[in-house]
Amino acid sequence: MALAVAAATLAIVALTPVTARADAFTDIADSVNKWLINTLFGPIINGMFSGALSVVGTINSTTLLTTSFSSLFGHGTALYELADGVRNSVVKPCAHSILALVMLVQLVRVSEKVDGSATMPAVKEVVELAVFFVIFSWLINNSGEICEAVFDDLTKFNSYIGGGEALSGVALNSVGDNAITDFAAIGPLVITALLVFLFAIVAQVFSQLMVYARAIQLYVYFMLSPIPFALMGFEETRHMGINFVKNFVALCLAGTIMMFVLTCFPMLVNMVAADMTQAASPSDVGNFILWPLKLIAMCLLLILSLMRSGSWAKDILGG
Repeated sequence: MALAVAAATLAIVALTPVTARADAFTDIADSVNKWLINTLFGPIINGMFSGALSVVGTINSTTLLTTSFSSLFGHGTALYELADGVRNSVVKPCAHSILALVMLVQLVRVSEKVDGSATMPAVKEVVELAVFFVIFSWLINNSGEICEAVFDDLTKFNSYIGGGEALSGVALNSVGDNAITDFAAIGPLVITALLVFLFAIVAQVFSQLMVYARAIQLYVYFMLSPIPFALMGFEETRHMGINFVKNFVALCLAGTIMMFVLTCFPMLVNMVAADMTQAASPSDVGNFILWPLKLIAMCLLLILSLMRSGSWAKDILGG
């Protein structure tokens, strides 16, 4: 009887599938992994990638680099009117005072040359001084108009550069049923997607910051322009006025460089996306991480180029 019971027990144990319990746990784990990937992490990762591309696609959509000087900030001309009002009511009188001081110094120098045998040369120098006064008075009174004309002429280049190639239909739906389903790759992809989204936001904010900062700087130059023109009258300070003109022209050219960089940016992103489309496989985690890293590199390149636009413009004008 005991032998029969033992035999029956062994038969039951032998017939019971030991791996069935492990298979059940494996199936549950796979189901949980798929749910986490397709329902939780997948939408988050793909959403960050899509959001980054949407932000990147709007980086070059700015009109501050193509509009006229008096309408740099779009609707209304309040800032322009403020800068022009300060220029006319405060800065111009200061500039004319500087010019009067220049004239006084020049008259003293002419009077020192006057003696019994230098009458005609003195008259000639007085006439030259009168012409000098008329020219610099005109420069001071029309300093703002001169700055506007220079800016508007150089901005015509931007209208030829603007537009360019739009961001093509790039997609980074790299996680889900038809792409990466390996749960071990989710961690690197989450970090990569977050970095791409953050760098896209930084590039967007920085590009707008640079464009608006340049517009503010242009209005500051415009507001204070009479003083550098007046300083050209002194031989000792003439280089200050010349440097002002060079810096203002460089600031205008910096807008052309910014427009070129912003126009090229979607082209560079499309080139990287085309390379990725040809080389990537949905099951290749490394390639799907490499393409977003290239997008980060393009954002860093955009930021660096915008930062260097001013120095590049100065280098074009000889430093």
